[in-house]
Amino acid sequence: MHIKGSLASPHFCCKINSIFVGRNEVMLMMLRWKIASMFFACFLGLIFVGPLRGDEKIHVAVSIPPQAYFVQQIAGEHAVVQVLIRPGNDPHTYKPRPSQMKLLSDGAIYFAVGLPFEEALLPRLQSLSSSLRIVKTQKDIERLVGSDHHSGHDHELVDPHIWLSPSLVKIQAAAIRDGFVALDPAHTSEYNRNYSIFCSQIDQLDQLIRGEFQGKTKNKFVVVHPSWAYFAREYDLEQIAMEIEGKEPKAADLAALIQKMKEEGLSTIFVSPQFSKKIAESLAREVGASIVVIDPLPINWAEGMLHTAQVIGESLR
Repeated sequence: MHIKGSLASPHFCCKINSIFVGRNEVMLMMLRWKIASMFFACFLGLIFVGPLRGDEKIHVAVSIPPQAYFVQQIAGEHAVVQVLIRPGNDPHTYKPRPSQMKLLSDGAIYFAVGLPFEEALLPRLQSLSSSLRIVKTQKDIERLVGSDHHSGHDHELVDPHIWLSPSLVKIQAAAIRDGFVALDPAHTSEYNRNYSIFCSQIDQLDQLIRGEFQGKTKNKFVVVHPSWAYFAREYDLEQIAMEIEGKEPKAADLAALIQKMKEEGLSTIFVSPQFSKKIAESLAREVGASIVVIDPLPINWAEGMLHTAQVIGESLR
């Protein structure tokens, strides 16, 4: 079976440079993005089949959906993508199946992003395939330090959520471009051109996001899982996380958070699809807050980032 088509084909989704428009057209832009995302989701998890020939697409693997979006922007028609973490799944608990390992090892290139599960995955992939190229897109990024206690592990590690910062995404995009250039030098000029276009689009998205925070009277927002530190830093905000080192808050922590929300006038709690919102619902009842979903792993990265800015910005006015 051979996978036909391209994730970046004009027939697959509207061109990204057409979506960065004035604020009065944001609703139309969001509708187009949603339609594109429906088609994009159908292609997540494409399988690797057979050896590559010169006329075939480059078979690419990435860890999370936003990376597939980045690859689409850089590679254009030249790649198909397998995404390991499906929408709604938790990267903290992900373990690849043997069948996935075989498919991954048959691919041409893997773009890592610095998630904890990759520490064990990448050496295994290298032992299975000497031809698989592994590109660490986080290698030129100075990451924030945090701690993680998921799945019974207790260790300090860096915050991996670098795809939630537009300025850091440009660095990741450069690593993706360089990976394709090394693998497929015949299309170097196209990869360079696509990278430049994507960076311009990121800059325009950044301006739209900043516009959502104009007129804000607060700069703090409450989340369940602390995914948004890079986003908060980029836009001079502060996330207040309910989780304490990957664990649900204790009674004393909740009491302190309730007091802080009342003092700061915070009436929204942001939850992620990958994590339980039970504790958030309990807190919301206690303080009379609303619950809003923001996804740190959106299929359509640009749409997801703008939506996050819109709902957080609204809560801060």
